[in-house]
Amino acid sequence: MITISAQFRLQCLGFFRNSRSLFFTVAFPIALALLFGIANEHESMPFQGTSTTVEYASWTALGLSAYVLLMGGFVKVAGDIASQRESGLLKRIRLRGSSDAAVLAGYVLAGLLVSIVCLVLLLAASVLFLKLPAPVHPGGVILVGVGGAILCTTIGLAYSAFIPSAEASQMLLLVPTLILMFLSGVFEPDWLVPDTLRDIGSFFPVQYLADAARSQWLGVDLIHSTINGDSVTVGSAQGLSILVGHGLWVCLAWFVVSLVAAARFFRWDARVSR
Repeated sequence: MITISAQFRLQCLGFFRNSRSLFFTVAFPIALALLFGIANEHESMPFQGTSTTVEYASWTALGLSAYVLLMGGFVKVAGDIASQRESGLLKRIRLRGSSDAAVLAGYVLAGLLVSIVCLVLLLAASVLFLKLPAPVHPGGVILVGVGGAILCTTIGLAYSAFIPSAEASQMLLLVPTLILMFLSGVFEPDWLVPDTLRDIGSFFPVQYLADAARSQWLGVDLIHSTINGDSVTVGSAQGLSILVGHGLWVCLAWFVVSLVAAARFFRWDARVSR
């Protein structure tokens, strides 16, 4: 436990001392939420089948929770491992007597903490400045946040094995993250995304995480919504039961595959495995 704690502190300190990481994980999503909220002030989403009015600002802010989870978990964990592997730090830590499990646990726990803290900051800023209402199902919001953080850090751990160098990490991490944001209806409503692109996005967990967070917070079932041209038919979110469905199985599949890939392909040195 002492070794895990040391690795955890090391990774956390590295993140909070990195101004670029702080900007893109903490400040950038809050700025986006505020910009979208101000630009679409008092606009409501065209939801049918429910008496609940959902402001565009609230819908966007909650969708950005998926971005925060990706940045704090997927991008941070994979990027840190790739960078420290190339510098030799990852191997030196391992050779100092730290067990493999303790080293990796330090990365994962730091990713979880960063993801959850940044998510709380985003939601707190949205409540203060965008008048985001109180969550209808707070337990469900916590479950989605923690589960999403675990999923994204696990994917980051596995994905790090396929990053050839620290120089390539930014392109191989930030570009897919931003593309997934557009495919998954985070920056713009799902029904404005072409059907083909939306179908591609459905193979990834981002769309589900965003809609799950919105559904649990707002009390509107966006997970099982039906798109009808320029409007969307939704139902009321009845607690945790709405989380069960296609999106949940997609997330579980990504989690299992990531665990297997991490166990099979994880590398400690900068040499490309053959």
